[in-house]
Amino acid sequence: GHGFTIYDTGTSLSFRSDTSSNDQMLQLANSNQAATFYGNLTVDTGGTSVIYADGNNNSGDDGRIILKGHTASTSRAYAYFNNGVTSGGLNWYVGNLRGSNAFTITCGNDDYPGYGGGSFNDTVMAIDGNRKIGIRGNPGAAILTVHGDITTTSDIINSGNLYSSASSGTHYCGLS
Repeated sequence: GHGFTIYDTGTSLSFRSDTSSNDQMLQLANSNQAATFYGNLTVDTGGTSVIYADGNNNSGDDGRIILKGHTASTSRAYAYFNNGVTSGGLNWYVGNLRGSNAFTITCGNDDYPGYGGGSFNDTVMAIDGNRKIGIRGNPGAAILTVHGDITTTSDIINSGNLYSSASSGTHYCGLS
């Protein structure tokens, strides 16, 4: 048949498919009350689905979601978001994407820019291992690199000096 078998190992319960002795699907550990799923986990209630991590039992407790990818450069660890709209729904990827150790937010592709199908047009923001930030592209040598225009509703001030731009170029307005 195609049923399931429960094995009591003395330290945990293991749920396996009857089709293979190595096809473990779920393990419940006695010592730390951990549940380990082997394979994919789908939560579909037919309505609103919620995954809840509550660490609010004692002072110092944490609620965590940990995502790990393989150490190969082709691996990734990310969260995927899509609002489910059949026409116009956007694919958002947040995390470490394929081809880089940078933390990245992209819209449309799960490859880091310059790797595979990754494009700087997909990149919203990337933060590299040196904590340098790139907006709409790779982080550069500076702390913040913006690829494209910046619009501000206020002034940009550097060490007391005001900088503004006009159609004829950048103007220094020496404030003290």
